[in-house]
Amino acid sequence: MQSCSGGSGNANDAGGADDVRTVTEKQEEKVEVNGADGDSQTDVEGDEEEGVVRVAEDVLSYIFLGKSKTATVTKKESGKYSGSIVVPTTVTYNGTEYSVTMVGESAFSGCEDLIKVEVQEGVKGIDDGAFAGCVRLESVTLPESVEWLGHVAFAGCESLESLTLPKKMRSFGYNCFEGCNSLKRVVLPDSIYNINLYAFARCSSLANIDIPEGVTTIGENAFEESGLTGVTIPKSVERIDYGAFAGCRNLTSVVLQEGLREIGLYAFDSCVSLTNIDIPEGMTTIGENAFEESGLTGVTIPKSVKRIELGAFAGCRNLTKVTLHEGLEEIEDFAFLNCSSLTDIEIPLSVKFVSPTAFEGCDSLDIGKR
Repeated sequence: MQSCSGGSGNANDAGGADDVRTVTEKQEEKVEVNGADGDSQTDVEGDEEEGVVRVAEDVLSYIFLGKSKTATVTKKESGKYSGSIVVPTTVTYNGTEYSVTMVGESAFSGCEDLIKVEVQEGVKGIDDGAFAGCVRLESVTLPESVEWLGHVAFAGCESLESLTLPKKMRSFGYNCFEGCNSLKRVVLPDSIYNINLYAFARCSSLANIDIPEGVTTIGENAFEESGLTGVTIPKSVERIDYGAFAGCRNLTSVVLQEGLREIGLYAFDSCVSLTNIDIPEGMTTIGENAFEESGLTGVTIPKSVKRIELGAFAGCRNLTKVTLHEGLEEIEDFAFLNCSSLTDIEIPLSVKFVSPTAFEGCDSLDIGKR
């Protein structure tokens, strides 16, 4: 019988050759392993003689790539992983040592009784959905060698409370931590350059997060319906995308800094506890419905803003004061729809177009020009 053994210990230690359950082989000329952005991270030419060897073990199942001498942890063909698991640095198969470089796509997904995972040094990527739906997973340790996390990698890990991401990690996929509703603490490395879409959506226990300098974009719905109470957007961020903080009902403090150019559609929609926000000079566009039905009581639009788009402040029923500056050129449809507490506003002479519906439903409003 062919043998397969891990290069380091495991909570349910595999033992030796007698623990190997099944071995199958197949010929493949080329194997592509996808990373967090969907592009090929590794392009391995398969060994035509050895092929790609799939080994199922009592503790972990692997795919071995003969020519590169690398191994990927893969999903069990039958049964599910449970308890505590260690993903080793190396594993030996048939007398040859292989470097474990990846936790494969959906390798542990839906393993509802998986409690603890330690990934050891040498693993470079956690592929799409690797731990998705592991509802009892409480602890994950990632080594500094991990460079990326795939889409939906930890989505639905409802018991995970904290996670420190490796210092060299540059990206994590969309929906990566969506629905991790016990997650209270995440440490993001300085190497991250964007917060992907839906990354922390519905993380209802996540009250605070430090977004590192160097991040340029906060993606669509990145923190939608999360538990954030305050957030500081670093100077490096140029764009806050569609719905990035929509539905963050506990959000009371947002610090925006110069460098920001665009607040996207529905970015702060329904942030009902957000009463004030300073929009920095340099902003050019406030997107459609950006602050719709938020709790804003006052707002100052800087000189750099040329256009207030459709419904930008619609339904802000507590809004009493709006300050507009010279430089503004357009106020579009329903921009201040149903801002029923707004009593007066002065329109700068630079404004070339005000939609007839811009202030619809503002029944107490007295509009002047200066």
